[in-house]
Amino acid sequence: MDADAARLSCKQVEADVIGLLDGELDTLRAEGVHAHFRGCAGCARFYQSLRTQLVMHRWVREAPFELDDGGRRGDVPDFDALSTRLRSADLNALGALLYEVLKAEFLFDYGDDVDAREAAIDDPLGERRRASDMVGEMRDWYDADELEGVDLGDLARRLEPPAIDRDRLAELVAGMEAVARAAPALAPKAAFYQGLAWIKAGDEARAAERFGRVAADAAPDLARIARICLATLPAIVGGRPLEAIPALEACLAGDGADAIVHFNLCQAHFEAAGQRLTPAVRTHADAACALNSALVEHQLSLPRQRALRLALQSSRVRTESTS
Repeated sequence: MDADAARLSCKQVEADVIGLLDGELDTLRAEGVHAHFRGCAGCARFYQSLRTQLVMHRWVREAPFELDDGGRRGDVPDFDALSTRLRSADLNALGALLYEVLKAEFLFDYGDDVDAREAAIDDPLGERRRASDMVGEMRDWYDADELEGVDLGDLARRLEPPAIDRDRLAELVAGMEAVARAAPALAPKAAFYQGLAWIKAGDEARAAERFGRVAADAAPDLARIARICLATLPAIVGGRPLEAIPALEACLAGDGADAIVHFNLCQAHFEAAGQRLTPAVRTHADAACALNSALVEHQLSLPRQRALRLALQSSRVRTESTS
């Protein structure tokens, strides 16, 4: 048995197996259990046997396991409920993987001016292959093309490497719909990236609908960012900065996210003034810098911010020369 496997005893792993099958074991504990499986053939065989029985929809006592320790098996209460939760856990794992793939590809293609809330995976193409293998395994396990109302064939198509001539934004939007069906807990995050895709596509109405959904349904941190995006839409997509200014001012909440709000207000005032530097532009630029100078520096480095960057640089040079 290797060092990782030795960290958990067979008795501890036995107690965790149902939680692992159920998809309810926390990530660190699940990693420890899998490490134990790599070094303990008996526990690994126990886990695979239990999973096989669940997938085949048989009661454990009707098809006893062949294990080294006959007392390890125990009874599985309420088999039907556990089997249903196992299918849901498998779908959630697949939906989460598809979400990570689509997010990584979106950020690679369109993420220069996107504030990614979570780091993207490094190898989306490799993860596409892994998820595709997972779909094939699920079809074999369950002998079905649909689970819990989710079309496995549709998921398989979403996981194919995207062709060059496909509309990548449309593929992202459709793929995130599949994520929401497979992993409902990820639906708000999926809708958020759909909103970003509609911004890139220049569709203000659809972007507003998605961000409005996230603002209403997501966890507080994500809902706050969605409200900021919603307030910014009239300026960045609709060319109506004067409409965005009061909506953005209403988003100021005295927290770290105010840096984004102040920078967007700086932009909106700059555009509303015909790309001229005004006291309001400088005030919001300074406020954003005070809260998160790295964010401001990154945003100003983007090509589309050239006019604002040059205006602020010119103002800074004049201020330094007179001081």
